[in-house]
Order: sequence, then structure tokens, then C-alpha cells
Amino acid sequence: MNQQILLGVDMDLSPATQAMLQMAGSFLVQLAPQCQALLLTVIPVPYDTPSSLGRFRGQTPCLSATTVQRTQARQTLKLAQAVLVQAGIAPGRLETQVREGVPVEELVKVASVRQVACIVLGYRGAALWQRLRRFLMGSTTAQVLRRAPCPVLLVPRPSGPTNLVAWYEAAITRELSEHASGLSIFTPEEVASRFPPLHRTHLRRKEVTAAKKALQQLADRGVLICQQVKGTLQCFND
Repeated sequence: MNQQILLGVDMDLSPATQAMLQMAGSFLVQLAPQCQALLLTVIPVPYDTPSSLGRFRGQTPCLSATTVQRTQARQTLKLAQAVLVQAGIAPGRLETQVREGVPVEELVKVASVRQVACIVLGYRGAALWQRLRRFLMGSTTAQVLRRAPCPVLLVPRPSGPTNLVAWYEAAITRELSEHASGLSIFTPEEVASRFPPLHRTHLRRKEVTAAKKALQQLADRGVLICQQVKGTLQCFND
């Protein structure tokens, strides 16, 4: 039986998670070609607790996730899966799962039940407000490290724009897979406008530059054909 690793994917597909997916893709292709990956997204749902000490073991959520949350979770996992497929991993090696509850509880529970080889998480960084939040509340990462039944690998958020490039590559790849029989034409401005990362609300030069790099990298891999048309980069599927 092939071993399986558990990849924790947050709901907004944060830069740290995008960096983790890139690293996991390289690992699965180069160092663990027989390993399977389980991509898990947990929809945070509050628990009905009798005190501020936390929920008791076996307690159930007091609310259910909304339809919007479930749709967002599925879309997030589609994008995450597209990043790994783009890295060269066969879809048959990937499994996705959406759960509801406290992220720490669900991550540890799934890791135990599935007996995974390790848990891989993106690490958001050490900014002052993040350190303060962890001090007051305790981070998901820290709690998973304490409670996990297996090794935990943390991947830090990159300082450069590579996370944006990965986001756009995944979005373009998904768009191509969903419209495989038709002609798709992309420009950097259109890509940045159509596929905005969930944590970004304004279109800036940085987003357009990252979208252009994503298109060029897909062209280098033979996925797209790119050419300059009246001073604008246009890319299309063959």
C-alpha cells in the first residue's frame, strides 16, 4: 500500500499555502513518486462549548457550513489540485476532502484515521501581528505540531512574488481543463482581472506582472502559444 501525505489547504488559499503546494509538487515528483496526497480543507464551524476552556472530545458543531462556504472550499481544492497537476503529478495520485469543524481537530483526526506519513502545512510567517495573535490565541500550526500523530512539515511563505505566479498558473490550467475543446485566449491584464487571489482586491502592476510570468512559464512548457500583438502579449491554447 502506497503511503499518503496530508496537505492542509486553507479556505482562502493563502500565499503560504500556495508555497506549500509548490514544494509538495516538487517533493511528490522528485523524491516520492509512489506517494499519494490527500488535500484537506476544513470549513471553520463554531462549536457549542459550555465554557471558554474549549470543546469536549466528541462534541459536535452547533452550526453547519453554508452553501457559499462549501462552494468556496470545493473551488479552493480544485485550484490546489491544479497546482499539483501542473507540477507533473497524475490526478490519480491526488484525493480531496472537505470537512467542517475546528481546523486543528479535523487535521489531527484525519491524520490519525488515514495513518498518513506526514502533515504538510504552509507557515504564514513571523510578522508582529501574527506573533501577537499566536501568543493570545495559539496558532493552528502550533496546535497541530503539539497534537499530530505523525511528523509535521512547515513550509514558510516566500518573500517574492512566486506565490502570485503559482496562483495564476493554477487558475489558467483549470480554465483550460474546463474548456478543453474550445479556443482560449489570455492576456496578462485579463488573467489578473479574471482570476484575482482571494486575499487581493485591487488590480496593480504586481498582479499583471505575475500573470504575464505565469503565461510565459506555461508557454515554455508547451501548454500555451504566446505572441506579441500590437504591443500586447496574447497567449492561446494549441
